[in-house]
Amino acid sequence: MANHIRDARVRLGISVTELARRCGVSRQAARAWDFASSSPKPEMLVKVAEVLETTVDQLVSRPGISTKPLSAQGANIPVGREDSVDAILSECKIAVAAVLGIDERKVQLKVVLNYE
Repeated sequence: MANHIRDARVRLGISVTELARRCGVSRQAARAWDFASSSPKPEMLVKVAEVLETTVDQLVSRPGISTKPLSAQGANIPVGREDSVDAILSECKIAVAAVLGIDERKVQLKVVLNYE
C-alpha cells in the first residue's frame, strides 16, 4: 500500500506534510504510510483516497489481482445465475458504503474464486 500512496502523492505533487494536513493527521503518521512502517486505519483510507484522487481499491490493490468483472475472468458461474451474483455484489457495496459513510459509487469489490 505504501507504494500506491507514495506514487499517487508524487503524481499529484503533494508533499508528505500537505498529505498529513489534508487528512488531518500528523506529519509522522503520513510519513509512516509513505515508508510502510504503518498503514492508515480503514476509516482513514477513504479520506486518503479522496485526497490522492484515487480509490481505496487502488490504494490497497496487490499485483496479480484482477479487477475485471467475474464473467470477464472466465468465472464458472452457472448459466442464468449471473444476475444473482451481481445482485449479491451490489448489496455488499451498499452495505460497505453504509458502514464507511460514503457514496456506494466509491466502493469497488474484488472477488477471488478458488476452485481447489
